[in-house]
This record gives sequence, C-alpha cells and structure tokens, in this order.
Amino acid sequence: MSGVGLIAYGTVYPTGRTTLAWCCGEISSVSVYDSPEQVIQIHGHGGATDLVWIDSPPFTVT
Repeated sequence: MSGVGLIAYGTVYPTGRTTLAWCCGEISSVSVYDSPEQVIQIHGHGGATDLVWIDSPPFTVT
C-alpha cells in the first residue's frame, strides 16, 4: 500500500486525461494517465483505493 489517508490530489480533464500529484513521502511527483479508470487499474490495490470527487466533472468520462 502506498499509504493511509490522502496520498494524492488529482484532476480529470474533459478529454479524460488524468493527473495525480502525489503528496506522501519525502519525494513528490506528478503523474499523467489516460483516464481515471487507468489510475485505478494501476494504483487500485485490488479495490483498496478510492477516488473521491471533490467536484464531480460536468462531463462524462469514458
């Protein structure tokens, strides 16, 4: 597991492109993905990770 609690902030653009700004640990970084689904595929820890929307996108992410 990467951590407990908030470990990254993210944005989803109208194209579906998704960025994560990692905020845990001594070294921080920003990662770019094709979609939020791809983020869960890569970092989902078998269903143990939740994406929490602060503001729901005004568009449908496919």
